[in-house]
Amino acid sequence: MIKAIIVEDEKPSAENLQMILQAEVPEVKLLGFANSVKTAINLLSTNDVDLVFLDIELGDGTAFELLKSLSNIKFNIIFTTAFETYAIKAIKFNALDYLLKPIDIEELKQAVKKYQSASNNHIQEKLKHLLENIQQHKVNKIAIPTHNGFQFIEIKDIIWIKSSGNYSELQMTGKKESIVSSRSLKEYDELLNSNGFLRIHNSYTINLDHIEKYVKGVGGYVVLDNGEKIEVSRRKKEHLIDIIEKSMS
Repeated sequence: MIKAIIVEDEKPSAENLQMILQAEVPEVKLLGFANSVKTAINLLSTNDVDLVFLDIELGDGTAFELLKSLSNIKFNIIFTTAFETYAIKAIKFNALDYLLKPIDIEELKQAVKKYQSASNNHIQEKLKHLLENIQQHKVNKIAIPTHNGFQFIEIKDIIWIKSSGNYSELQMTGKKESIVSSRSLKEYDELLNSNGFLRIHNSYTINLDHIEKYVKGVGGYVVLDNGEKIEVSRRKKEHLIDIIEKSMS
């Protein structure tokens, strides 16, 4: 049995989530509801909770203000929100889960299933980096899922990401060995495409800040600042050259 609470300032949304949980996810036992930061603090201090469904915007503050006020967080969190905000990007980068309102039943089931199969050993570290990113309004670090947990790395230090079946490898500055991640290259593309990363080949996405030069050819290749050469596919060549030319103008 998963002991949970709902923190939501809109009563219809809270009741809808409760109804779905009772009908579709019976393994979740609701211990109570809170509609503000203040009432959530009181509820969490008097209950041993496994999982919190946490609305980002609350009447007297935000989910992040609530989390800052708590110490030694041991419960997992599924954020809920009606908007695709900057906060959602930060949540994704830190390998935390969220649901968009109105709540989709299958997405809710998947989120609970993900919670059941995952360990929360890294929840403190994930939340620490999330709150740092929210405060700076800039995502500087990303949580890399590996075979034995998560590794938190600076985005700027990623040189390239390489596809390796259902896995991927990330090469970091100053490191000889790459990091093997259980997240696919496609997932990294979706996360990092607005952070200066570009897919230049079926198997490679590179950090444009680490390009030393581009050498022309059928597709050509890039030389990175660690000395590596990576081939550019024909169909990616034009887009890469366009980006390089724009950066020079």
